Amino acid sequence: HFSWVNTRDFLKAETLSQAMDAWRWNATRNEETNAIEDIMFEGEKIGDEAALFGAIAPFVEPGSFIEMQGEDGTIWRWIFDGKTCEEKTATISWD
Repeated sequence: HFSWVNTRDFLKAETLSQAMDAWRWNATRNEETNAIEDIMFEGEKIGDEAALFGAIAPFVEPGSFIEMQGEDGTIWRWIFDGKTCEEKTATISWD
């Protein structure tokens, strides 16, 4: 139902990595633990990542985060606490 998500690939996904790929997030797995260690956005514009990250938040290690920088220089993170995901915008100050 999201125009930027490859719905066909998402519905056929058998793993979280495959589902993330459909949302244009490439997931890198640790070969020893099989855990996802890193993700990289491969699209042109992000969509409703709050829906995606909110859904996976209970399965993400607390303290993990995803940091992004927009075209306008805005920096933000999605921060996981083991239950939820919260988006926070960075504040930069020059001393």
